[in-house]
Amino acid sequence: MGAPRRDLSYALVTPDRASRRPDRGDCRHRRGLLDGLGFGLVVVGGVACGVLLGLWYTLAYIEQTGDRRLVKQGYEPGTLRRALRERYNDEHADEIARYRQMYRGA
Repeated sequence: MGAPRRDLSYALVTPDRASRRPDRGDCRHRRGLLDGLGFGLVVVGGVACGVLLGLWYTLAYIEQTGDRRLVKQGYEPGTLRRALRERYNDEHADEIARYRQMYRGA
């Protein structure tokens, strides 16, 4: 391993570890991220990120999914949006009237 080649006067590989890095000493206390935190924590973190991503995509398309299900049941397209808008207007009628009176001058 440390034998010199015929065309080179020096060895290609140092014969022992101590001569390679004399300034660092024993590096056993330095461990990788997976050794220090544990592989289980990394797996749990990956699963949690996957769950959050799936929840985000589910919530992003929930209105289209609900509307599609209503269309399959025989309702007109846009029924869900219209029903939600009517419910909001009924629940917040006094706030809407105050806004119109103050800012729109109606």
